[in-house]
This record gives sequence, C-alpha cells and structure tokens, in this order.
Amino acid sequence: MEQVESRIASDLVCRQPRRSPVAKADPSVDRVNSPEYPSASSAPRVKRLRASPEPQRRHLPSTTLIGEAGANLILSRLQSWGIAAQPAMAGLPYDLIADVPGFDMLRIQVKTRSRPNGKRCIFTMQRGHQRSRAGTFPYAPGDFDLAAFVCLSLSAVFFYAGPVERISLGTPWLRLPGIDRESLDLAIKAIRRCRYNDKRAWLASMQSDPTPNSSVIDELDAGTPVQAELDLGIGD
Repeated sequence: MEQVESRIASDLVCRQPRRSPVAKADPSVDRVNSPEYPSASSAPRVKRLRASPEPQRRHLPSTTLIGEAGANLILSRLQSWGIAAQPAMAGLPYDLIADVPGFDMLRIQVKTRSRPNGKRCIFTMQRGHQRSRAGTFPYAPGDFDLAAFVCLSLSAVFFYAGPVERISLGTPWLRLPGIDRESLDLAIKAIRRCRYNDKRAWLASMQSDPTPNSSVIDELDAGTPVQAELDLGIGD
C-alpha cells in the first residue's frame, strides 16, 4: 500500500509544470524597500523627444556663402571671356588667380554684397572677421592686384585696379551693359601702366641719365591706382 502511494506522489511531481524564476519569487517580499533590489528613484528615466513642426521661415545665406557665390560669379565671367582663372589657397589676401595675357599672374580680391543699399552698393575693403581675435583690418598696398565687386541681386560685376579703402557704386552704373568687361580692360591698363612706372623707376636708379620712351607712355594711357575712397555712380 505504501509503495502505491509513493508511486502516485512521484507521478504528481513529474506531471507538474515547471515554474519560472519570477513565479518562484515570494510575493510577500517588499521589493521597494528591500536592500537586494534597487530603489525606484535610481531607475533610469527617459523622456522622449516630441517632433514639433518647424516654423516656416526664410533662411538667409551666411557671409561665407555670399562670398563664395561672388567668387564663383567672377570665376565664371573670366572663364567665359577666355581668361584662365582658378581659386587661390585659403588664408591668402586674395581669392582668385588669373592668367591675363601680358602679365605673369593677377591676384584678384572679390568683395560681394547680396543686394544694394537703396540705390547704391557700398564695399569696404577689410580683412578678417569681427568675431575673430584679430578682428578686421585693412589690406596692405601689395596684397592684391585687382579688386572685383559683385552685387548678387543684380548679377553685376565691377573691376578696379589697385588698393582702395572704400568704394560706392550706383545701381544705374552697375546696370550699364558691358560695364563688367569695360571696367576690367581699364583696370588692366592701369595695372600695366603702374608696373611700367615701377620698372622705369628701377631702371632710372641704375642709370645716370635715363631717357624714358614717350611713345610707350602714350599707349598706356590710364589712371594710376591710389589709396583713396571712390564714389562712382549715376544719380543718388
């Protein structure tokens, strides 16, 4: 009889389903205040980001993008005229290098404005940035050979030779047909005359009685660039 009861008990144990470790835990144990379990305050808290609709506003281009757009516009104009040009290395006091016939290389500094201020475009020749440690400072006379001024909204380009501190261009002047190529030709003549005068001065220092060639001077009839403030334009 005892053997039969033991067999029945063993069969009942074998037939019982296996319990998970969670089911074996004692429900009477206080998990919140027990030292074996971490407190609820130490549990990680996650706050999900809610996607908010982005306000519809117009993003204005930065100063760097405006400058890059102006340099690319000058580059395309020069190449369309058959003048080989390429961007200069970063950190130099000029933006482009052009291979103009009759010169070794011309260094071009580009200044760009997104739109005119009223009826005029005012450009100030300064290096650096206001937020940098060095701040802004003017260019040296030998930093570049040719200055190029761009107004993006008008797609207008104007060239000027030599150092200049500030230039003001009227929008009617910038809208003149062919002003870009005409101003480039005048600037190249001014640079050629300036270099010829420097070469003649150097030759005069090497000779006792220099005799300049007047015919060459007449051919290079153009204004010598000066450090000044210019105001060019038609009307106010």
